[in-house]
Amino acid sequence: MLIISTFLTHSFKDLLKVYEIYKVNPQIFEEEWIALEKFSTNSIFKMIFSRFKVSSLFIRNYYNLTLKEKGWLDHILKRNSLKSAKELPLPLTKKAAHVFLNIEGDIGLSVKEGLVYSSLLSLGTSKGFAMGVLRNIRNFAQSEFWVKTMSQFYHKGLAIENIGDTMDYINQCHYLDNRKINWKQKSVNNLITDTEEWHVQIIRQQEIKRQKI
Repeated sequence: MLIISTFLTHSFKDLLKVYEIYKVNPQIFEEEWIALEKFSTNSIFKMIFSRFKVSSLFIRNYYNLTLKEKGWLDHILKRNSLKSAKELPLPLTKKAAHVFLNIEGDIGLSVKEGLVYSSLLSLGTSKGFAMGVLRNIRNFAQSEFWVKTMSQFYHKGLAIENIGDTMDYINQCHYLDNRKINWKQKSVNNLITDTEEWHVQIIRQQEIKRQKI
């Protein structure tokens, strides 16, 4: 009766989502844990997902998950590790997965963004720096490169206010011009100098075009 009363306190919309979870793994609802007081909560999804160590980002974004994100959640509910899920934005280390699992507070990120954010934090960046990098990634298929490259510049002393400009410059060199630059060996001072010179060249080119017109 306790289990029945627990489910009947929620909306039909919520119960339809619970049924989707049931179809993924019916055994979830065959265990006695549902009736235990320590799992009691106003959020039916928090109750279910806490048993399976699901990140709070899945709960907060539950009604807006993309097809890929739903696939990652199903993967977890089948008692698999998130690290082995398909089509993640980047390979997930054990430490990054741990950070992702323990994200607290409403940080306004999707599940996909949370994975990149967690990977940056796992490499020692600050939360502000990680958020700055995340907001300047144009193509999440390139997440692994940006996490590796920008975390290195963080430890070299790159300031948060320089993230946007330097990422624009790196994107131009690495992805648009296909230049073979060893970013690991580049100092922050050289990076900022090159970025400023690149911006000056762009301004000059734009001025020449305006004069021709």
